[in-house]
Amino acid sequence: MQITISRLLFLLLFALLFVAGIHSRSPEIETNCKTGSRFYLVVRARTCSPQEVKIEGASNLPVGSILTLQVSDFLGDGWTNYSEETYVTLRADGFFEATIQPVKGKEFHRNLLIQASFIPWRPKQPADVLGVVERHGRNLGGIKNPQVNQVSGWNYQLDTMERVPFCGEGLAH
Repeated sequence: MQITISRLLFLLLFALLFVAGIHSRSPEIETNCKTGSRFYLVVRARTCSPQEVKIEGASNLPVGSILTLQVSDFLGDGWTNYSEETYVTLRADGFFEATIQPVKGKEFHRNLLIQASFIPWRPKQPADVLGVVERHGRNLGGIKNPQVNQVSGWNYQLDTMERVPFCGEGLAH
C-alpha cells in the first residue's frame, strides 16, 4: 500500500512538473503558439510629384495601429531622408492613406523609397493594439515573419519598403 501511495505521489509530482515546464517556454515560442499570428504591412506610392507623394497601404494589424511612413533615398551606407516621419492610423477596413511633402530644400524624384513601419513602442500605440501585438512586438509573428525585424534585445517591429517609380520627370509643369 505504501508503494502505491509513493507511486501516486511520484506521478502527481511528475504531472505538475510537466505542466510547469510547458508554461516556461521562451517568450517568442509561447506567444507564437498562443496567437499563431503572421501580420503583414504593404505600402504603395499612388501618385508622386516633386512636392508630394500620395501613399496608400494595407495591413492586418489591429485597427487603430499607428504606422510610421517616411520617404528616403539610400546612398552608400546610409539614408537621406526626403521627408519627416509621418504617422497614420490603420482604419477599420485595414487600409491607410497619407500625403507626404518633402523637407525644405528637397524635391521628390523617381526611385526614392517609402519606408513603412509598425513599431510597438514608438509612437505610443493604443492599449488595445498592444494587447494584441504585445508592447515589445513579440506577437508580430517572430523572426519567421519576413517583415519582422528584431531590434535591441527582444523588441520586434514590422517593416516594408516600396520604390517610388515616377514623380513627373519630363512632364511640362
